[in-house]
Amino acid sequence: MFTFTKNQTKFASVLLSVALVTFGVSAGPAQAIDNRPACGPDLDGVTVCEGATTDGAKYAIQVPEDFNGTVFLYSHGYQYSVDVPPLGYSTATSLDNPALSPDVMVTETLLAQGYAVAASTFPVLGWNTAEAVKTNVELIGVVKKAFKDTKKVIAWGNSLGAYITQALAEKYPKLIDGSGLMCPALGDVNAVITGAGDFLWALKTFFEPRLTGHAYAAGAAGLTQAYTDLGLLQALGETLQTAVATELVLGTPQWPATAPARTALGAIPVRAVLLYLGLMAGIPTRSPHFDGVSGPGVEGSTPEFGFALTANPVFAVLQNGFEAAGLAILAKYDLEVKSGGAFWNNLRTDYASRMTLEKTVFNAALGGSDAIAGIETYLASFQVPRQAASAPAAAAFAKQIKHTGKLNHPTVVLAATEDAITTDGNTQWLVNKQKTAAAKAKLLVLWNKPAAVYTKFTAAGRPDTSGPKANGTGHCNFTADQTLAVADLLADAVDNKGKLDTGTLRANVLESAPGLSIAPYKGRIQKFYISR
Repeated sequence: MFTFTKNQTKFASVLLSVALVTFGVSAGPAQAIDNRPACGPDLDGVTVCEGATTDGAKYAIQVPEDFNGTVFLYSHGYQYSVDVPPLGYSTATSLDNPALSPDVMVTETLLAQGYAVAASTFPVLGWNTAEAVKTNVELIGVVKKAFKDTKKVIAWGNSLGAYITQALAEKYPKLIDGSGLMCPALGDVNAVITGAGDFLWALKTFFEPRLTGHAYAAGAAGLTQAYTDLGLLQALGETLQTAVATELVLGTPQWPATAPARTALGAIPVRAVLLYLGLMAGIPTRSPHFDGVSGPGVEGSTPEFGFALTANPVFAVLQNGFEAAGLAILAKYDLEVKSGGAFWNNLRTDYASRMTLEKTVFNAALGGSDAIAGIETYLASFQVPRQAASAPAAAAFAKQIKHTGKLNHPTVVLAATEDAITTDGNTQWLVNKQKTAAAKAKLLVLWNKPAAVYTKFTAAGRPDTSGPKANGTGHCNFTADQTLAVADLLADAVDNKGKLDTGTLRANVLESAPGLSIAPYKGRIQKFYISR
C-alpha cells in the first residue's frame, strides 16, 4: 500500500490556483476615483506607475526607458478574496498586487526587450469576465494617455485571464493588436464547469453523500457548506487513494462503508468505478505524476504490466479529478451567488453516451464489460438522484459572456494536453471555429505535451510523487521560456502587419522552449459539447 506525499494529499495546493469564491470587493463611487497613474522615480531604467480605474480596480504599469511602443496587457486567472479555514490559506493581499505577467522572469525579460507591461486586479474576483473586460478597456486608455508613444497593445492571460482576453478581443477588436491565450478557458463557462461538476456529482453519488456540491444555501450558511465540502473532499481523496492501493495488494474491492453505491456495486473494484467516473467527466488519464502507461519492476513483468494497465490511469484520475472537484465546489458556489441560485443541472445528461470509445480503450481497467454494464445500470437507476437548476438562476447564469470564436488579430494559444481544469478541448473548440484559410492563418497553437513516460517508482515499487509536476500536465504549468514563446511570436506578428511567422522565428522559438509542439494534434472536446 502507498500514499501520495503530503503536498499531494493536501488538495489546498491546487485549489489555491483554481478557486473562484467571490466576496463582493466593493468599488467606491466612479466619480470619486481619479484613474491617472502615479509614477515614481525610475527603477533601473523602468518607470513604475500605479493607480486605480474608476471601478476601483488597482493597476500597475511598467515602462522601460527604451520603450519600443508595444504594451503587454495581462489578465490574471481565477482568484478568491477570502480565507478558506479548512485549508488554512489566506489571499488577503490578492487585490493589492497586480500580476504583470504569469512569471516574474517573464516580466523582467519583456522589460529588458523594450516592452511595457500593464495589469490590474479587477474590481471583483471569481468569475468576472464582464467586469474584467470593462477594466481592461479603461486601462488601455490610461496607458495610451499616459504614454503617448504607445503604438501596439497585446492582450494576454492565463486560464480565466485567457477567457477575458478572448472576450476583449471579440468585443473591442480595435483596441488591441494581438492575443495570447495560455491554458485557456474558452467558449462557454458551462463547458469548464460541467466536467468538474460532473465529477463532483459522481463523488457525492457514489462515495460521499455528505457533500453538498449544489444549491448552496444563501449567505453565511452557504459559505459554511462550501468550506465543509472542501474538508470532505480532502478526506475522501485520502480514503480512495488508500482503497485503490489496498485493492492492488489484496485483489478484492475496498469500498468505504458509507458509500451509497456499495450495495449495488460492491463486487466491482473501486478503481474501476473511479476510472469510469473520470472518463465520463472528461478527466485526463495522465496527471502531474502518473503517465497512464508505466508500472514498477522489469519491463514486461506482471507487476509492471498490471500496474500500467489497471492502476496508473486510475491514480491519474484521482490526482486530476480531485483538483477539478475542488474547482467545482468553489466555482459553483461563486456562480450560484452571482446567479441567485442553482444554475447547473444534469437531469438529462446521458453519461453512457460519452463512453462509447472509452469503454473499448479502457475495458480491462474498467473491470470488463460486466462491470461497465453494472456501473451504467446504477447510473441510470432511480437510486441515483440528479441535480436540478432553478429556472431564474439558470436564466441569469446564461447571461454570462460567451465567445463566438472569431479571431480579429493574430492569436497564439499555449495549451497543455493534460490540463485537468482547462482541458485541451477548450483549445480544440477554438481551432474548430476557424473554418477558412484566412481565419486559420490568424491562429497558432503551441501544444505543451508531456513526455511519453514519466511516472517514477521507489525501490519498493511504489509510485514516487515527491518530484515536480511533469511539464505538459497540471493547470498552467508552463516554464518561463514557454510563456515567452507566446510573447515573441505575438510581438513579431504585430510588427509585421498581423502575420504570424511560419519560418525561422517559429523554429527558433520552439527550439528555445522545450516541450512545445505545433505538430497536428486534436484535443478532446469537452463532454459538455457532446451530451448535454
